[in-house]
Amino acid sequence: MTQTIQQLTHAVRGAQLIRKKRLLEKLQFSKSSLHAKMTEGSLYYDSTFPRPIYFPHSRIPLWSEEEIDAWINQYASQRKLPIACDSASRGVASSEAA
Repeated sequence: MTQTIQQLTHAVRGAQLIRKKRLLEKLQFSKSSLHAKMTEGSLYYDSTFPRPIYFPHSRIPLWSEEEIDAWINQYASQRKLPIACDSASRGVASSEAA
């Protein structure tokens, strides 16, 4: 029994496989940004970015959603959050000055 790539709903290591369109929506990347992330020598190359999966006799790239989510979480945990400040240090006038 042959299935098309669009009908594949099984998982790789427990993760759902997603196509490029869904990946771009999830990451809010353009196609060129995605390709730059995956191309060695590119200014934006990221060796930690998950590689696509190709099934035999198929040229359609698929990504493990679990690996993409882990990559997103890795960057989210490394971000620096802004330091909270009070309204006086931001230059906001108090209601008493009016």
